[in-house]
Amino acid sequence: MTSKGHRRLLSIARPAEWSYRPAGLTYEIDLEDVQGFRWYYRMEGRYSIAIDQLSFARDFMLQSKVESLYTIVLYVTVSGDEFFPYRSLASDSITLYAPDTPFKVIYHHNMELYALTINICASFVENFLQERYPALAEAIQTAFARGPRHRFDLIRPLMYDILQCDKSAEVSALLFEARILEILSRITSAQETLAISDTAAERVTIKPEDVTALTEIAEYISDHYNRQILLKTLSSISLMSESKLKTLFKAQYGMTITEYIQKKRMSSAELLLISTDLPLAQISKIVGYANPSRFSELFRKYYGIAPSIYRAGK
Repeated sequence: MTSKGHRRLLSIARPAEWSYRPAGLTYEIDLEDVQGFRWYYRMEGRYSIAIDQLSFARDFMLQSKVESLYTIVLYVTVSGDEFFPYRSLASDSITLYAPDTPFKVIYHHNMELYALTINICASFVENFLQERYPALAEAIQTAFARGPRHRFDLIRPLMYDILQCDKSAEVSALLFEARILEILSRITSAQETLAISDTAAERVTIKPEDVTALTEIAEYISDHYNRQILLKTLSSISLMSESKLKTLFKAQYGMTITEYIQKKRMSSAELLLISTDLPLAQISKIVGYANPSRFSELFRKYYGIAPSIYRAGK
């Protein structure tokens, strides 16, 4: 959540009579549309950390612009949509925001928002780069500008370390600083590696006729995602070899064919859970999984919680 987003929520919050963490401040939010708490910690001129645990009576929109801050958000649990560019928010995901980028998100009321947000001052990042990675100043800017496209799983354990820290104020301050510096190091190193792979990816040229074929494949999957789809079938439809199809599909859609099918199935399952009372076993079959346990496993992977719990919170 961006700096303005923080200020908007803090403007409707009041100091809590209890403390969520020994360090920082805890605020309670008890309004008709929003209830929960926010924990907030700030190091002036360096960074701020916030933990939000909120429930919404109806869909809730936050819209602002990141101001001279590098922002990292860990969504532990979330249901919603983000814009600029559009994507569906997923639980247990990490998103990066570069300075001066627009921020607009709608949180859905069917699931509690539990998120960790780190806002890092641009001047702090610049000093960090000058001291440790003087030759890679553009790498971290590129990494944040890529937004949700790359999730940088290497920083996930560090984010959870910050989220779960309940030490004294003095110990917390040391841990926060160390973890944030390590997060910046890992993002910079990861982006350097991605730059190498991107250079190779840029050499993949997709001809107009192949784009048309890939579009037909995507439409075929959308119509048949709940059935068994064989790679050789898609290869025949596209008039491409299986190897070429896999390479071009990932270059075009940013994910493998299997990931694309699973995403379609999970989106359909989410809609059925929210809008119907069908048993989970039946929903599992409808979206293409004969084994309900496998369906639940994949749903938990995508949304962070079991489908039964997701439905209960709708």
